[in-house]
Amino acid sequence: RGLLPSWTRDTLGFSGRQRDTFQAIYSFTKGRSQFVTGLASDHFGRWTVAAVGLNISVLGLAGLFLVSIFAESSASNDSIFLAVSVGSFTVGLGTGAPVCGIY
Repeated sequence: RGLLPSWTRDTLGFSGRQRDTFQAIYSFTKGRSQFVTGLASDHFGRWTVAAVGLNISVLGLAGLFLVSIFAESSASNDSIFLAVSVGSFTVGLGTGAPVCGIY
């Protein structure tokens, strides 16, 4: 279904329920953020909102990259899951903006 769920299964050892949860967090956040970014694009302009959204997505992906670096340490599975969930939320928040900004 994608690179991130495969990565969390193979590298981080997430269960199916954990993968489903962070995928749901991403999808829900992306869908809900489109309501806000749609209104913001009417006010600030489409390309501005799209650029801000892509930068937010980059921050979320950078956070997920940091999780991959520190996952080898003695961090618990719950703390890694929390970090991946926050990263999924941030990426979802950012990817909702370009959808409204470009069309």
